[in-house]
Amino acid sequence: SRTSLKVRNSNNKPNDWEKEILQDFENRRTDGEAANSISAYKYDGEVFTYIKPIPMMGMCAACHGTNVSKPLYEHISKYYPDDAAIGFKPGDIRGAFIVKINDKIH
Repeated sequence: SRTSLKVRNSNNKPNDWEKEILQDFENRRTDGEAANSISAYKYDGEVFTYIKPIPMMGMCAACHGTNVSKPLYEHISKYYPDDAAIGFKPGDIRGAFIVKINDKIH
């Protein structure tokens, strides 16, 4: 799955742990750590969860940047009226991918 501190789809809101990790990722990036070198994980005895930042790339700016075109933003707003996933600049952390592995599956 994926999440962000600024989600487009409200179904992707971070849980408390994910929010804490995303805020830590932001702090680490601000301190100069490259987004592609950051990750986190936890294991609660049943589920292993791995989370990795999604760095904002130049091509992402069309939909998530600081200057989204009005027609495109109107289209996005039609499907995501509570959209908060704009205003990002290249190098920002756009969000994170999350992988969960449940021990009970094996």
